[in-house]
Amino acid sequence: MSGYDLGLERSPDDEILKRARTDDAVVVTADHDVPRLVYLARNEFPGLLLLRLKVPSADESILRVRETLERLGTQEWRNRIVVVESDKIRINEVPLP
Repeated sequence: MSGYDLGLERSPDDEILKRARTDDAVVVTADHDVPRLVYLARNEFPGLLLLRLKVPSADESILRVRETLERLGTQEWRNRIVVVESDKIRINEVPLP
């Protein structure tokens, strides 16, 4: 489901993150400000997939998200930021107090 489907297409990032916590949903984004907000909040979080593609097309973005989900499977996403680049995937844990 997209932010558009949920009525969040024009919502501030912090509102989207709050909804993700409420719904226990992983956020998929290309917005580089979102990981910073997750790190600064230092709260439990369902997970974040950040797309960092050089010149992303919709098709490439969808393909990389699918590949990442297949590769990681049901791995625990909680409190992790998964950074997807054109040639690699990095997984970072969000430090909690």
